Amino acid sequence: MKTTPTALRRLFLLSVLVLAAACGDDAAPDASTGEDASAGADRISIDTGTPPGPDGGPADQGPRPDGALDAGADASIPDQDGGTPVVASFTPGQDVVVSGSAVRVRVGGTEGHTFAEVKALLGQPTRQSSAANTRSYEWDLTVGGTLTVWFNNTGLDANPANAVGEADTALWLAVSGAFPGADAAGISIGSTRAAVEAAYGPPVRESTITNPAGTLLSYVRRGVLVAIDGTTGLARSITVTRAYNVEPDARIDLTGRRLRFGAGDIDLVTWTNINGNFIPTSGDSGGDVTQILGPPDAQGTVNVGGQNLWMYAYSFLGFELTFRRNNGGDGTTGGVLFSSIHAPFYGTTDAPPNDHGIGTPRATFEAYLTSRNFGTGAVSPSSPDILCYRHSGNDTNAVGVTYTDPEAEVGALILGLPPTGCP
Repeated sequence: MKTTPTALRRLFLLSVLVLAAACGDDAAPDASTGEDASAGADRISIDTGTPPGPDGGPADQGPRPDGALDAGADASIPDQDGGTPVVASFTPGQDVVVSGSAVRVRVGGTEGHTFAEVKALLGQPTRQSSAANTRSYEWDLTVGGTLTVWFNNTGLDANPANAVGEADTALWLAVSGAFPGADAAGISIGSTRAAVEAAYGPPVRESTITNPAGTLLSYVRRGVLVAIDGTTGLARSITVTRAYNVEPDARIDLTGRRLRFGAGDIDLVTWTNINGNFIPTSGDSGGDVTQILGPPDAQGTVNVGGQNLWMYAYSFLGFELTFRRNNGGDGTTGGVLFSSIHAPFYGTTDAPPNDHGIGTPRATFEAYLTSRNFGTGAVSPSSPDILCYRHSGNDTNAVGVTYTDPEAEVGALILGLPPTGCP
């Protein structure tokens, strides 16, 4: 397979997602303010349907919490004595209950509720969120407060970015305002940070959010994010997502062409130059990837330049993996061609002081690349927004970088940039 420059540019645009600049490089939007995952226009925008949400943290594999619903189970949740249904509650990594009806994100191998199913449970949404290209809808609840749901572009279709299909599934569920529900640990809107940390432990990651000011406490593997208001010090919104297998903290191995998670490495293909044609070999399959990461938030065929490739989008974690197709099937057996990395991914290249990644100033990042034998950046024939840095000892290994404007910081990386992406 030979990847053309035009194909590469389109693939890159398909795989890079705009995240909320107002919330910082690693933060999800805040449901209490209406900030959305597509806010912030200084990054290349293409919808993979899986942006982080209003205060949500992800959830994905492992045992389901007690009381988790089986697929197709009745969404009316009785209390433990079989009496009056719970009016409102939430379970990290699982669902939000409204007037006895549970709206679910992905739990293990069970997909989240679809747009059609959520409307059947809650009725028509009150509004679509106002941010450009948003995929979230809001319900003003009779029990109090607001529920915001962001829907995946589950099949990675080419419809407009804000066009949510009936079969698109819930990625995150955010409650805010006067929502009266709590989880089993008693955490609710209005909880103190001390109470949140007593229930969930210290956050693995926290970040500053704005408009209004606050702090986002991220519990990605638990499946919940909590926004603490900067004035009151109390929880102002809570987001439930799938509980992911990993934090978005992999070591970015530029020379070895791999993402090094604590649970295992994701290896990209290697390229061989045969008479001017670059042939990809090896690389992890989709099965290898899901053993480490669990299923993607969204996946599907990407038809670029007449070539059918396959993409796994883990955009809530801040990266996508694009596979070459091999003998049909779902297209992942041919190995990971490259990975696009962006906020909220916070993994870095090395240990301090060489810990560089998204948000690193351009001058600092280029000095690091030079120290690792990557050449001077050259404008990619694929796009003027992409600079290619080719390894001096291996002309088939290259890194693609886009920089933010005017900050001149790393906005996105392409690990394993195909050789044809360089001049």
